[in-house]
Amino acid sequence: GQKANGPSLDTQRRVEIIDPTGAGTWELSPSGTPGSGQPQSMERAHQDGNLTILPNGKVLLTGGVTKDFVSNSQISEILLDQRTCRTPQLWIPATKRWDSHLEGSSLKLAGEPVFRDYHAAAILLPDGRVFSSGGEDTVNCHEPICVDAISRRRSAAIYSPHYLFKASDGSEATRPTIAAIDTFLTYGSSFRIEMADTASILKVSMIRPGSVTHGFNQEQRFASLSFSTTLEGGRRIVSATTPGTQADMPPGDYLIFALTWNDVPAIARWVRLLPGGVHQGTLNSAEIWKAGEVHHLAANFTIGSGGSLTIQPGATVTAAGSVKLKVDAPNAQLNATGASFINCTGSPWAGIEVASGSASITQCLISNASTGVCFSGSGQGSVVRCRMTSITNAGIRFNGSGACSAVADTVVLKSGSPTTMGIHVGPDASANPMVKNCVLQGANASGSRGMYVERNVTALGNHIHDFNASNGRGIHFALSDTTVTPLVNNPASPDTNHTIITNCKIGIFSDHFSRPKIRGARIKFCGTAIRVGAMATADIGTIMPPGESNGTCDVTGGTYFVYVDMRLDTVPDVLAYNNWWGTSSSAAIAAMMVGEVLWDPFLTQDPFIGLARRWGVENATNGPSRTVRVVPNPMRSGARLIASLEAADASVRYRVFDVAGRLIRTSDAMPSDTVAAEWEWDGRDASGHRVKSGIYFVQLSGRSGVLATGRAIVSE
Repeated sequence: GQKANGPSLDTQRRVEIIDPTGAGTWELSPSGTPGSGQPQSMERAHQDGNLTILPNGKVLLTGGVTKDFVSNSQISEILLDQRTCRTPQLWIPATKRWDSHLEGSSLKLAGEPVFRDYHAAAILLPDGRVFSSGGEDTVNCHEPICVDAISRRRSAAIYSPHYLFKASDGSEATRPTIAAIDTFLTYGSSFRIEMADTASILKVSMIRPGSVTHGFNQEQRFASLSFSTTLEGGRRIVSATTPGTQADMPPGDYLIFALTWNDVPAIARWVRLLPGGVHQGTLNSAEIWKAGEVHHLAANFTIGSGGSLTIQPGATVTAAGSVKLKVDAPNAQLNATGASFINCTGSPWAGIEVASGSASITQCLISNASTGVCFSGSGQGSVVRCRMTSITNAGIRFNGSGACSAVADTVVLKSGSPTTMGIHVGPDASANPMVKNCVLQGANASGSRGMYVERNVTALGNHIHDFNASNGRGIHFALSDTTVTPLVNNPASPDTNHTIITNCKIGIFSDHFSRPKIRGARIKFCGTAIRVGAMATADIGTIMPPGESNGTCDVTGGTYFVYVDMRLDTVPDVLAYNNWWGTSSSAAIAAMMVGEVLWDPFLTQDPFIGLARRWGVENATNGPSRTVRVVPNPMRSGARLIASLEAADASVRYRVFDVAGRLIRTSDAMPSDTVAAEWEWDGRDASGHRVKSGIYFVQLSGRSGVLATGRAIVSE
């Protein structure tokens, strides 16, 4: 056939067959009677039809017209079937012939009730039928006969091929039934199909679902699979083999049909053909999963003694149900960089569990998990610059004795499930893990927490926000051991690693027997900034022991600054000296304190204005040290950069760095005629692409050098 009007109707009957193997060959059907082995031309000229591959490998041609209609006078010809092709034709690959009749019969194939032409679509359904709809509706005709023709083409019809009926009486044929099937498949491997009974299976076919546009379906693929069968417990078991290469069948989703006598198909089951592998059991050797590969965990997969798994950037790991990837031997290693972990929900705890050995997980995406990563037992390692989304339990859990070097620059964006946690430091986490420069974003779900701490932890420079529903906490300390002292921020230089807690029901909650030290934190816009339970206490701000030069906290906004529950006399008072409470009025501060809080002396001006920051960006603090305020912060699509400079400058530009110190954006030079000025950053890099969620550092520079620095949190 031919889409556009050809030189003759005969041209539109011709068929070309392409064999893409080797150098490629073409076969063109003759205009007359085909000779032996030659393909047959169609019964009538045809254009704008749709070809659909059926489960038995034959091809159904539906819809189309013999020639375009271009005037109103030709509509009647179409309605009288003088130009339309409503009767399907069936291509038989084995004989290279067309047939519009039931095989072995003089009966014609059932014609479609509505003619369909350009823009129509036809697609194979999993039950072996064909869905047909649409057609051209741009004819410049408003006569009733035209309107009726066009409106009917907006309908849909389903064609039931002859193999679904018994030849003897036309009743429905008895289908075989697929009871179970292996869902994730790899190339050149066998997979299992379990039938519901003992009916013989004569064919197994694999068909890629279609994607139809403009009378052309370029996504269809068909493979007749080799297979063998056995009987087990009153059921027929089919062992079939997938195609060997991606050249035969691209990776993706496919329909698997099992056919019995007279090509009667079972309702197909969906499978996914992966370019990587399907895994379960234990790995005791070195293995590499490469870019572009998809590796599926059909069951728990363990890196055991002598095992080493390297997952390279661009690889994807998926899982079936409650399945995990586990590192579980002293010499076992996992190294994952730039990979994606999807649907690794884990049981009972995590999609990735490091129970023994070590794991380095860097710049990875972990989504749709119960817990993203869990360090248990003696497992150790790090999670660096990762992004976690749709987490329902905890982004990262520490609950073992292994040393965890850092959890740096990681973004945990949690789902709306209650009682979820960004970071969980469990009661058995004895190695004082470090949580540094992480963004923990809640969904304002009841009872959720940014960090839930049951053992020692050091938390530096994190941004925790949006845990503002009932019982929501930014950080919840729930320690039962009074001999350990978890730490928020670095006591040696707390001004360089501010933890920021915003929009939480309770910013920090010290509960049970907790004794946290809180240095240089900024707790803003929370209902209660700090709450202390009856048996707990807290050390907030600066008490000036050796080595703690500046631990001032910035606690502003909310209903209460510090709320202390009723307590026994043996429980120490809450220390909160030398902090900034957003006001210089002692009466105003006292009104925001409840319970036994020692808060005087206090600061009477904001110490964070003009405070030096060292963000780890080269030359970020050279010259006068001023602060860039990012509004809003966290930001989504853009923000204002506000700074109070020491003097006006005729040429000021801003530069944005990522957490690795890479320069990603430089603005044009702009004059600053006043000491107070602001600039706009649209949240994009130098190429115009939106930056990913995470922490970014902003530097203002002018003729005299670096003028001010700041930090921006980019979040979804």
